[in-house]
Amino acid sequence: MKKIGLFGASGSIGTQTLDILRREKSMELSFFSVHTNLTLAKKIIEEFSPKTLLITSEEAFQSFGSSYEGTKVYGVEDIEHIIKSEEADIVLNAMMGMSGLAVSWWVLEGGGKLALANKESLVSAGSLITELVKKKGGELLPVDSEHSALWQCMEGKNQAGIDELILTASGGAFRDLSKEDMLRQKAADALKHPNWSMGEKITIDSATMMNKGLEVMEAKWLFDVKPSQIKVLLHKESIVHSLVRYVDGSLLAQLGVPDMRQPIHYALHEKNREPLSLEPLALEEIGALHFEKVDEDKYPSLGLCYRALEEGGNRPLLLNTINEILVHGYLEDRYTLSQVFSGLEKTFELDFFEPRDLQDLLEQENTLRRSWR
Repeated sequence: MKKIGLFGASGSIGTQTLDILRREKSMELSFFSVHTNLTLAKKIIEEFSPKTLLITSEEAFQSFGSSYEGTKVYGVEDIEHIIKSEEADIVLNAMMGMSGLAVSWWVLEGGGKLALANKESLVSAGSLITELVKKKGGELLPVDSEHSALWQCMEGKNQAGIDELILTASGGAFRDLSKEDMLRQKAADALKHPNWSMGEKITIDSATMMNKGLEVMEAKWLFDVKPSQIKVLLHKESIVHSLVRYVDGSLLAQLGVPDMRQPIHYALHEKNREPLSLEPLALEEIGALHFEKVDEDKYPSLGLCYRALEEGGNRPLLLNTINEILVHGYLEDRYTLSQVFSGLEKTFELDFFEPRDLQDLLEQENTLRRSWR
């Protein structure tokens, strides 16, 4: 029986992972985390009987108690202890923010297998994380649909002879608007994603193309390519999830319905093709697939991600952290979209340094959150 640890069980990726585990007789939930959704936590315990629950909100933890129906309950200060002491063949990290980076770090430090859906891990610490994988012998299993698609296209001998990686982007809620009209939109408009059902922050990032820029950063570290080898194309249908171009001119693409359960299933099965009952992709019903160049003037955040990746050091961490702060303000209607983009540019005015370890990264993020205006 394959034991699965799940951080971030109450989010979109977490709930779809639970649906996979519900279908898989060969897997069981060893431990999981939620932030404040205690009602869901109880339902998960009642259905899956995991050994351990982690509650990352201190207030929610204090109100819940130390156990529930035989499941031990821990607070946020015990994350490292749980990772290092609880049994899991694969840990799926679907936590949001820098706390997710710490989870990835400790799993890989122990040489574990990490199914990764937390962007901060590779965006903020790509070099350090990949060094940790090499040093400790752990494994990264991509969960993002785009990175899973690239991973699938590179199966077997297809790892050699890569010319470029092509990430597709839906364009989000603003894809059919002019730049001028887009800049007038509120967060409520940005949350109306035409293809995917996701959390608020990632849906805003999809509308600004910041999410695709972060995926460019992740792809560089996951697949050991130069930033110049990673391209982005608009693809409104979200059917082709990514493509790989080879030096002989061939293009390999991974296609599927926009359903995150497929890449989650593929990661948990560690690249083994196993049956999964989902709606099949019917190309005859789709009829046509469309691809367009990205308007870099309309979406400046994409270019800023490439710039941060090229400069390296703490630049990606700065850009990602400040984007989180700005998106939070945009969701509360305290910032306009223009202010979000101009705030991201200010990232490059901040001091540059090379982070040495996890502590460096966490300290810089905490300093930014205290000082940013």
